[in-house]
Amino acid sequence: MLIASLGTIMIIVAGIFYLTSAGSPERIGVAKKALIYAIAGIAIGVAATAIANIIVDILKGKGT
Repeated sequence: MLIASLGTIMIIVAGIFYLTSAGSPERIGVAKKALIYAIAGIAIGVAATAIANIIVDILKGKGT
């Protein structure tokens, strides 16, 4: 939940960077990097949660 919240905030921040770039290629690049990193962070957080749940299920004997 925390990772999703922070990721959403970072996506909004990246959008603000993009809107305030005023056509500057350098600032647009910063906005794109922030967006990519925010999406990657959300994906890693979701994957980590899923992997942790799978490991817990295996250790409890519920795994396949």
